[in-house]
Amino acid sequence: MVTNMVEGMQTGTAIRWGIIRKRDLTLMGTIGFHNLARRHRRAEIGYEIHPDYWHNGYASEALRRTLDYATHVADFERVGAVVYTGNIASQHMLERNGFLREGTLRHYMRQAEKAHDVYMYSYIHERQDHE
Repeated sequence: MVTNMVEGMQTGTAIRWGIIRKRDLTLMGTIGFHNLARRHRRAEIGYEIHPDYWHNGYASEALRRTLDYATHVADFERVGAVVYTGNIASQHMLERNGFLREGTLRHYMRQAEKAHDVYMYSYIHERQDHE
């Protein structure tokens, strides 16, 4: 996973950050973009948080800051996210932060040699005239 992240950053197809807890600089996870299509002003977001830090709002805070970067620095109009159908907590977190579920992608991801269905989500940023 780390090799893929580094290769993506080197080729310009990915952007990745660590999620650090401010009070003690603990690395809790990562967040960033992959499948960048700058010409189409879109990217897909991905994140992972160590289970020790779940349910504390860290992922939501990181997501909001990353969306701010996406819309105000990178100028993305669409940010997509794919979530395993069984990952209810992540689905709720995306929905609380303005993502809409668009549909199901069947056998879209593989984990432990097994194909999994995912939900496709999107966050659309409508540019304002004053931006």
